Amino acid sequence: MKSGKIKISLIAMLATIAILAIVAGMLSKNITAARADGSGIAVGEQYIVKVVNVTDKSYRLKDGEYTVAGGTLTISESYLKTLENDTEYTFRVVTDTTDFDAVIKTNFEAAMLTPAKSGFSKGEDISFTVSGGTQVYKLEINGVECEFTAEGDKITVSSETLQDFTSGTHKVKAYTANGRPGAEFKLTGLPDFVEETEEIIDRTFFWIDIAVFAALIAGYVAFTVFKKFKKQAVSKKQA
Repeated sequence: MKSGKIKISLIAMLATIAILAIVAGMLSKNITAARADGSGIAVGEQYIVKVVNVTDKSYRLKDGEYTVAGGTLTISESYLKTLENDTEYTFRVVTDTTDFDAVIKTNFEAAMLTPAKSGFSKGEDISFTVSGGTQVYKLEINGVECEFTAEGDKITVSSETLQDFTSGTHKVKAYTANGRPGAEFKLTGLPDFVEETEEIIDRTFFWIDIAVFAALIAGYVAFTVFKKFKKQAVSKKQA
């Protein structure tokens, strides 16, 4: 009986050790991932379901933006260069058995964005130079995506796109194949648009004055005529 109890206790102990080993392995895997070397993340033999860039609005990486080989998941350099330079990004790796986060810090020489001049007048196009002729695939002004044209290392935003912008300083960010450089520009010169309204002039008192003046004239004429006829009547009686 005592021997049976010892066997049960031994089995329970071995099961506990096995569970602890599994948990430790999972924790170790998370630590390894969090300490990823460059863009490499240790995943072992797990099947990768998806990789999500949590920091960048939970963007789900597409095929070709990461690879898996030899137990290591690698985020492609070309994708990492589309992000902010010198910035830590958290990637969530989802496998068929678990999921974990890995932190990768970008490190590359990013493009620069330079306005053609320090200030622009309202009603004119604004333009910027992107160093190295880097491809620009999206442009934001004050955090809102806007239309632009690109020619060589120059990008231009039309005056029509900017017609609702107020005078002052505005922030622009370019999403490029070599980072996300930002800059500021000023809109100056022309005042903000104010809708013109037709002023309605009240002429009531003007017409009242005209009527009063006309009444006075009419009264004076009537009085003069009456006085003349009265004088003639008196003269006839005396005759």
